[in-house]
Amino acid sequence: MVAAVIAGLPLLLLLFLAVVAPAFNAPPSDGPLVVAGMLPAVPFAIVLVGMVVIAGSLSRFVNPVLGVVVAAIWLPLGLFAVILGPALVLVVVNLAGS
Repeated sequence: MVAAVIAGLPLLLLLFLAVVAPAFNAPPSDGPLVVAGMLPAVPFAIVLVGMVVIAGSLSRFVNPVLGVVVAAIWLPLGLFAVILGPALVLVVVNLAGS
């Protein structure tokens, strides 16, 4: 359970930013960029939810310590993706347009 909570912190930050600053998350939600036929926000959300599921599964079925270690490793990666994801989308769109 602890591993799922730790791995879910980037999702909580994403939801918080969606409520407090909706324009922050706007670039992945709309625009000309398409990833595998979907808007960039969809695969991004799938990856974040997958991180929670994998960490929770490892913690529950394999070893609780392993689940917490994996979640602790993924936490900075998820936070990095949530904070810099919209900026990376804007950079890719602007590079493709020039």
